[in-house]
Amino acid sequence: MVFSIIKYPTENHYYDEPITQDDLAIRMMLIPSGSFLMGSPESDLARRDTEGPQHEVLVTQFFMAKYPVTQAQWRRVAVMPQVKRELNTGPS
Repeated sequence: MVFSIIKYPTENHYYDEPITQDDLAIRMMLIPSGSFLMGSPESDLARRDTEGPQHEVLVTQFFMAKYPVTQAQWRRVAVMPQVKRELNTGPS
């Protein structure tokens, strides 16, 4: 099966999320809302039972870090006030 990528001209929307007072920040990119088909069609010969039923998934827009989070960034985030869970400052 061959897939082609269709590119559309658009603007990137982002902001820098400051995590320290000495200019350490995480670049956050807007991921636009959209939809996609999740799961395999029943006609797929390699389909597993856990891959169905195939259905459309709607995703609302969200922000995501442009780059992988560095250890320095993670250590700064992990010591911020906790919201729903305690974060380990050195998980790697």
